Amino acid sequence: MRTRASGRYADVVSDAGFKAVFCDKANKEVIREFLNVFMPPVRKVESFKLMRTELPGKADYGKTIRIDLRCRTTDGTDIIVEMQNYPQCYFFRRCVGYASRLYESKMERGKNGVEDYRIPPVYIIAVMNVPLARSKEDLVEGKYVSEYTFREKETSEVLDETISIIFVELSSFDKSIDECESLADKWCYALKHIGTLAEQPEELVELQGLFDAAEVAHFDEKKLAEYEEEIMREYDYHSRMAYADHKGEERGLAKGLAKTAINLKAMGMSFEFILQATGLTEEELKKILS
Repeated sequence: MRTRASGRYADVVSDAGFKAVFCDKANKEVIREFLNVFMPPVRKVESFKLMRTELPGKADYGKTIRIDLRCRTTDGTDIIVEMQNYPQCYFFRRCVGYASRLYESKMERGKNGVEDYRIPPVYIIAVMNVPLARSKEDLVEGKYVSEYTFREKETSEVLDETISIIFVELSSFDKSIDECESLADKWCYALKHIGTLAEQPEELVELQGLFDAAEVAHFDEKKLAEYEEEIMREYDYHSRMAYADHKGEERGLAKGLAKTAINLKAMGMSFEFILQATGLTEEELKKILS
């Protein structure tokens, strides 16, 4: 039985909340404010349009590659926004793959048939609600926004602007509201806590647009129904994850297989693909995914 969404504001770091707030054309100004907080100052976004969330081409398993949000500015710069709520192996490589695929698709052939390499850059902003796997955690201690691109190893020289990946690590952000000084601090605090707030704090007055857009009472009937349905799907997913953890404690190796199966299903993989990837029997897999 469905229950109505609880809380005054949508939890914007949940899949349902992100979709309701940041994928709504009516909230373009909120999206623009968000982008300008985390994009480099030289890439200040004045005007943009929302693009299709399907990336060019297909993944190896034949599925369409779908991202959370994609914007294109007036100068052709593409910005992908991904909300990552679950641990995933090789997430950095996944971001590189997404950006590379989009970057290559923007290459055009000139009149003489030669490729035109005057390609506007591609940025990915990945909002991480889980820790980002790193080899040297001490290098980024206390840092929650980091940018990766092509640089000369010793001088850090950037010859040209091509692909950049920006991680906003909410899982590493532990400031209280009184400790928030910069606009980036305030956005991170709001993103992380808005779903549990009863009202907009005075300290976050600059984020009025975000709070207005996230207030569930402002959703029309259709949008509210879609939001509630998405929330229930997420609740169901978390319940199955808890089940997988419980069974895994009892069965050892089966814990990892159950988690893998559920993650693959959440990514849109077919039953046959998951069956082959995990080595589970049909009966075991049906029980985990039911």
